[in-house]
Amino acid sequence: MVSNINNTKKVAENCCQTVTNFTGEKDCSKSGEKRRCAVCHIVAHTACIERLSDLGLHCRTTYRDVEDRHQNESAAREQHHWIHKWKLQGKCLKCHKGFQQKRFREKELIGVTCTWCKENYHNKPECFSQSKLLERCQMGVYHDLIVPPFWITRRDYKQLDDSARKPKIRKFVAKPVASSVAGPKHPLLVFVNPKSGGNKQGAKTLHKLCWLLNPRQVFDITAMGPKYGLEIYKSLYRSLWVVVCGGDGTVGWVLSTLDELHWPSYPPIAVIPMGTGNDLARTLGWGGSFNNDSVNSYLESLLHEASVTELDRWKLEVEPNWDCILSETEIFSENEQRNLPLNVMNNYFSIGADAHVALQFHQSRSANPQMLNSRLRNRIAYGGLGTINLFKRTWKDLSDFVKLECDGKDYTSVVRANRFHGLLFHNITYYGGGTIPWGNDGDDQNAPSFNDGKIEVIGFTTAQLAALQMGGRGERIVQCSQVHLVTFKAIPMQVDGEPCLLSPSSIVLSFHNKVPMIQRVKRNAATIKMPSRNCCSSPELRTTKFEFGVKQPSLQDMKIFAVARPEYERRHLEKAENLFETDISHSKKHIDEISTASEYNHHIGDICNAKTGLIIVTDGLPSLSKSVTKLAENVARNQNELADQSYFQSSDVVSAVGYVIFDDNVTEL
Repeated sequence: MVSNINNTKKVAENCCQTVTNFTGEKDCSKSGEKRRCAVCHIVAHTACIERLSDLGLHCRTTYRDVEDRHQNESAAREQHHWIHKWKLQGKCLKCHKGFQQKRFREKELIGVTCTWCKENYHNKPECFSQSKLLERCQMGVYHDLIVPPFWITRRDYKQLDDSARKPKIRKFVAKPVASSVAGPKHPLLVFVNPKSGGNKQGAKTLHKLCWLLNPRQVFDITAMGPKYGLEIYKSLYRSLWVVVCGGDGTVGWVLSTLDELHWPSYPPIAVIPMGTGNDLARTLGWGGSFNNDSVNSYLESLLHEASVTELDRWKLEVEPNWDCILSETEIFSENEQRNLPLNVMNNYFSIGADAHVALQFHQSRSANPQMLNSRLRNRIAYGGLGTINLFKRTWKDLSDFVKLECDGKDYTSVVRANRFHGLLFHNITYYGGGTIPWGNDGDDQNAPSFNDGKIEVIGFTTAQLAALQMGGRGERIVQCSQVHLVTFKAIPMQVDGEPCLLSPSSIVLSFHNKVPMIQRVKRNAATIKMPSRNCCSSPELRTTKFEFGVKQPSLQDMKIFAVARPEYERRHLEKAENLFETDISHSKKHIDEISTASEYNHHIGDICNAKTGLIIVTDGLPSLSKSVTKLAENVARNQNELADQSYFQSSDVVSAVGYVIFDDNVTEL
């Protein structure tokens, strides 16, 4: 089998005893359990594992070892990794016929498959020839997500300093390497939390991802935390996509680690919902549940339905309320805390009744973890505690012990007039496992958004909290950008599901930063909207796949990028700069040149900060200014004459782009 670099355990899983051993009948000892490698799917008894290398059965190469001077780097880079199979689904790529399964437990090999690209062929000379052994592997349908093995190197252990040698872990580094095969557009870094939600699907999902991707890009986050994997892939931060398989708390863990690392920019983060509530995953369009069979469809969605958006994050600053703490009438409990469990909020922050239920559940699970080890049990326990508090009307006097200010305006009278049992400061759409506390009444003007720089403040009683599960909503108080909350009693609070009992405090909630997130969108409904200040009646531009709305841009506010690919155009680069200055004197200009060898490893996002924009496809750089003028005239006259123009995303490969013109405020819906 193969050892996983992400921890010291073997990447192997139990296998059905009816599956044929890869050592064959002659060399099989037939002792011990059968195990299947999660990386290459080679099957062997535990007693036969040591014999696999002697029989020429090796796991696929997942990295390049700089210590091995005899390693043929060029040959190992792009080769297939073929293994024989006794059972295969699908059709042969050569003859397009299915694989007939042998009956009566016959031991005849029926097919050959590559563990990288998953190409399948019949085990016949007419379908699988010897020339296939020398072909270059294109990494299959997920080549834009898979980190090639030659991008990952294992450094010489002797070259590391003492601090790096102490943990006895060899240092791996991932860096892009020029190759005749195009590198991935968005190499994935995957963190799996098997404990999220209490389900047992985490290990299966990890094994599935190790099979579909490079196992060196898949990490069990509970083994070493997210920092280890992030440091390995730091050099790829410009094009890297991070996938978090876990709950909302796991996403927060990764984001807080990125805060500590101080990268120049955050990589976009996608979520595989494996937690209990999964409200952030719901908000981003990834759904509220996940099973092992959905891994393939999830990766396909990343390729075809993913769009990068931004998520607001909010800072929580806590100061003790000394007037109350020094009062002789206040009695303190041993369970009280002086600080919140998290100082940055991604999803929500709440106080009162719902936080009280969350705190009770947290204490119950800590006392009896074996009783709450599945998503269903968690929901039942949570619902039971909520029902009890519904009848007890816990924290019915909350309004007597809080003072609320939003954007400098006092809303304490609103809280006391409604006698709220809880207050929710909400950043995303969903809450509590799929409820919408703000409501969804079609009011676009006040519709909440997770990237508008506003927080929704909502009040509710215990009855309204219970009604959320049936489509109800809380009482809207205000949308604001800063909150000042003062408490005069120890009150249960929770930040992104992490509860505590906080002593009397003064809490300031303010904007922290924006981080890129990956949202799932339906591409047939994708549109691009220009700034409203330049609005005119918009024509429709249809391309082969998408439909866009085009509105009049302002040349004075445009930035212009020229990405020159052909050598002819490169020779005119200096001349083109003069044309920019002559014809568009007020524009902000920039010209960037990418070498031919590096074009496949760079994206538009590497040379500009724009997310979306316009590509001007022309015959040569001298005609660029003419095309700019023509484009402006066409858009201004609402003429649908943009046949040679199309939109780009910052993830597009440089080699596929001619010239780029974009406005700072172009956004993608």
